[in-house]
Amino acid sequence: MSSLRVCVVGGGARELAIARAVKRSSRCGGLICMAPAKNPAIAEICDDYKVGDANSPEGVAAYCTEHKVDLAFIGPEAPLAAGVVDALEAAGIGAVGPTAALTKVESSKEYCRGVM
Repeated sequence: MSSLRVCVVGGGARELAIARAVKRSSRCGGLICMAPAKNPAIAEICDDYKVGDANSPEGVAAYCTEHKVDLAFIGPEAPLAAGVVDALEAAGIGAVGPTAALTKVESSKEYCRGVM
């Protein structure tokens, strides 16, 4: 199996747990993170850490493309609702998380009420 370059989007406890699990994997070929604020515990285990707008689909996709990322984990709801997964998929980068359309059930109470 080949190694994967991975990006974790978000800087909270959930993203720290994801980053630690990825780093332990024998398939981890590199780990980067993009978050709205610095999390020292995540930054310590990453090859690169960018403080930036994690809700910007174009910004996240550009960062991942620049670092030749194979797979991204998007932790927080806001980047999912903003369409980060859609932008990553359009750039040919695999992503763990639903597209913006699928996130609407969680992120939009009005939409969710209409479904129910």
